Amino acid sequence: MRHPVHRTARNTNEAFFVAVEGERIVGICMLESSTFPRLQHQAELRISVLKEAWGTGVSRKLMDLAIEFFRSNPMLTRLSLQVSTRHARGIEVYRKYGFAEEGVKRRGMRVGGDYHDLLMMALLKDDE
Repeated sequence: MRHPVHRTARNTNEAFFVAVEGERIVGICMLESSTFPRLQHQAELRISVLKEAWGTGVSRKLMDLAIEFFRSNPMLTRLSLQVSTRHARGIEVYRKYGFAEEGVKRRGMRVGGDYHDLLMMALLKDDE
């Protein structure tokens, strides 16, 4: 299954990737940065893929594009993310991409009435 991916951005240190299947969006990936000069070296990674598209390569393609954008962007030296501590598969994937754990944000996300802790992870260009 092939998913065309499109990229847009507001700033040179940001990216927004969209995976499309036919007329339907099946995944998105954002690298968001700040407009404050002291924070423009870092971006926050957010990725979301429809459950029915899991296991089709969409997540991997979006991650590959995000990491390529990060590594090739001279402004960025830090890429961070937050993931539910309950999402063991996702945490393992992020580790394989080189992300290191930095801490836990307790009750950082609420799903319905249930709170989830968030694991904070980051990839630094200096660590590569």
